[in-house]
Amino acid sequence: MAERIDDVTIINRALARIGATPILSRDEDSDLARQACAVYDDLVDTALAAWRWNWARVTRALDRLADTPVNGLAYAFAFPVGAIGGPLRLMTNPRAPDFPLREFQVEAGKVYANYDTLWGAFLLRHDPDLWPALYRTAFTAWLAAELCVPVTHDSSLAAALSQTAVGAPSENLRGGLMGRSIALDAAESGGLAPMLAADPITSAWHGG
Repeated sequence: MAERIDDVTIINRALARIGATPILSRDEDSDLARQACAVYDDLVDTALAAWRWNWARVTRALDRLADTPVNGLAYAFAFPVGAIGGPLRLMTNPRAPDFPLREFQVEAGKVYANYDTLWGAFLLRHDPDLWPALYRTAFTAWLAAELCVPVTHDSSLAAALSQTAVGAPSENLRGGLMGRSIALDAAESGGLAPMLAADPITSAWHGG
């Protein structure tokens, strides 16, 4: 049976890359475990926010809240639990994704709109077992780079691992293995590009 890959698996693979001892669990009472888990949690969110990952995207009906109207928008909806950042796309009808919602406001983890039902596409955290293989390898190398100096005090190894994981600083996290993972994800996006081109949220993500 294949090994189940969880948070601790990824952390230990990263620690192995820098010659550190593994941890037993996230609840282990050790400085290494506390440090490794804290860095891991921060880096998971950073890596997910670096790109509009198709594999991490989920479209869901949003839970309506009993909030008071905001700027004339009558209904409030909560972001899904575990959402990384704001909505990639909002819709009043998930069967018509070519027509994204344009009149809305996002504030403090909520969406306000003049529709009583709303669907949204968000990036969500997923168990590492569901990460694509190349992304998982890139993330592990990046985590090893981030743990290297605090754990081993080896800045040269940290720089080499970072170069392997995300490339040079000028590449803005889109070089190295992570850049290859982004390119693969973009190539697998199918027919989404023409549809999303008319989406104001998508345009904002890409600086349009």
